[in-house]
Amino acid sequence: MNLVEILARTRNVLDELVEGESHWTDDRLTRFINEGLVDIAGKLPAPAIPGLWDFDEKHLSNGVSLYDLPSDWCKSVEIFLYGNKAWVLPIQFERALTTNSLYLPSTTYPYVLAPYKQGKVKIFPEPTELVTNGFQHHYLRIPVVISGDNDIPELPYHTHQWAVDYAVYRALFEDGDERATGQFNIYSGHFGGNK
Repeated sequence: MNLVEILARTRNVLDELVEGESHWTDDRLTRFINEGLVDIAGKLPAPAIPGLWDFDEKHLSNGVSLYDLPSDWCKSVEIFLYGNKAWVLPIQFERALTTNSLYLPSTTYPYVLAPYKQGKVKIFPEPTELVTNGFQHHYLRIPVVISGDNDIPELPYHTHQWAVDYAVYRALFEDGDERATGQFNIYSGHFGGNK
């Protein structure tokens, strides 16, 4: 099943819950679905969702600071180039879902790539230096492939439905719909409790 099919299922549920045709755009609902998949990926053991993020080493590039963070947030980042996990700052997830990129902290000496297993690297950002306006960062822009053309591999039972439940919750929550809580309880129930 790919994201186009999950999107269709999400829209069908919303059309049943909300009077009239649901007004959420495909882009918005796809973002909610991706959020759900990211959340699921964080709850399942690697590599439960292989290929959710698809990194290509040749596309790693130096970036520019988007915001300032204290230097103790700059920790080594493990990337499975052809796997499913990236440990990044939580604030990065939203940007990844809206721009299909991850921005990882680095410095003017952009990064140290340390291959340690086939198809995997570690990125070690160097500590940033204090400048007059705070801690200055440069970022690596890492393309992320989460598209409707990519089939999501078979996952543990009901995982696709979990993504639908999460996306419906997010859409209802955005509208202040009281049914959002119930919908999220359905989603979180799959994991034996709330976030």
